[in-house]
Amino acid sequence: MKRIYFDIETGPADDAVQFEPTFEASKVLKDPVKIAADIADKRAAWWDRLALSALTGQVLAIGWAGDDGEVTVITQTSILSEVDVITAFWNATRSAETLVGFNSNAFDLPFLWRRSIKLGIVIPEGIFEPNRRLFSNNIDLMERWCWFDSQARVSLDNLAKFCGFPPKLGNGRHFADLMRENIEQAVEYLIHDVKLTRAIGRRMGV
Repeated sequence: MKRIYFDIETGPADDAVQFEPTFEASKVLKDPVKIAADIADKRAAWWDRLALSALTGQVLAIGWAGDDGEVTVITQTSILSEVDVITAFWNATRSAETLVGFNSNAFDLPFLWRRSIKLGIVIPEGIFEPNRRLFSNNIDLMERWCWFDSQARVSLDNLAKFCGFPPKLGNGRHFADLMRENIEQAVEYLIHDVKLTRAIGRRMGV
C-alpha cells in the first residue's frame, strides 16, 4: 500500500475539567447579572472548543483508506478505548509509504502524537522526525493547496465543492454528539470525509 488517506474525529476528553481556566468578566461590566452572563458565555465558549486541543480532547474515531481500497473506520465503543483506536491506526500506517490528510500537519498528526504521548502508545518509526518541523512521510493537502500563501486556507467542504465533488455531510465540530445520537451516521460522515480527501488528493496529483 503506497498511500493511506486518513482523517480523525475528536471530542472532549473525560478529564478536560482539570484544565479549565478561571474566567473573568469584562472590567466594564458592573451589573451582577451581566457579569455572571459574561462569565457563563466565556466558559461555554471554552467548553465548545475542547475537542480542538490534545490537552482537553480525545480521539473518538479514525478513518483511513489505501489507494483504491475501502474506507476502514474504528471508533471508541463500550469495549474499544482511545488507545485501541489510535493503536489500530498506527498499525495500519506501517504498510504505507505516505500518509495523506487535510490540514493533517497542523491538526491530525500533532493531535495523534500528543495523545499517544499521554496514553503511552508507541508511534511507528518514520512518522515523526524530531529534528523537522513537519511529519516526515505525510502530504498535507491544505499545505499543498496554500502553496506558501497562508491567506489561501480553505475548508475541506469548500475545496470539495471547488473541485466539483459532493460536499461534506455536515460539520464535525460536534462529532461527539453525533456519535452518541447516531453512530451509523457518524461513521458515514467520517467515511465521506476520507473519500473526499482521497478524491481531492488525486485531483492534485497526490
